[in-house]
Amino acid sequence: MKKSLLTLLLSSSFILLFAQKHTEISIDLPALSYYNNALELTAEHQLNDRFSILLGASYKFKRRLSHKTGENIIYLEPDSTIVTESIYERYNSQYLDVFIEGRYYWTPKNGMDRFYVGLGIYGETLIHAEQDYPESRESGKLSANAPIGYKFVIKDKVSIDFGMNFLFGIQSYENPISGREFSNFAIDVLFNGRVGYRF
Repeated sequence: MKKSLLTLLLSSSFILLFAQKHTEISIDLPALSYYNNALELTAEHQLNDRFSILLGASYKFKRRLSHKTGENIIYLEPDSTIVTESIYERYNSQYLDVFIEGRYYWTPKNGMDRFYVGLGIYGETLIHAEQDYPESRESGKLSANAPIGYKFVIKDKVSIDFGMNFLFGIQSYENPISGREFSNFAIDVLFNGRVGYRF
């Protein structure tokens, strides 16, 4: 009986403690989602007054620039001029990004709001390529992530988050024809704009 009461007390305390903290679900702002060619979903949980942990995933599609196929079209202009034009193709690749970051809020007013900095890990992997082509393409990325930004909270429910992510890591590439893989160090900056709802 005492054991059951202790278990109930501990469980109730844990639930009450968790309920006192905010959990926030966010998506990309439509304009930024269109600009980045990505669909993103994040969940952020408040650990205490200043710290939080954020988990996120995004589906990203990259449109490559036109690639010359090596074939040509030859036609005759009305003035008998022979014109040769190269044939170009476009290729799309799809990526899945997964990331986790810890955030520190300098002067929060409503919890998880105002100016923040953070540190985390950001991973990217190629999940589909429309077709093979004789050019190297990104196959994956693993980076240290340093986010910085500012979050507004409206009536303790709706949030608007603007920030940047500085990524420092290893970018991997592959050549679909030769099968050769190689990697190099890469630095990227991602701009974020999210709207969320907190519970």
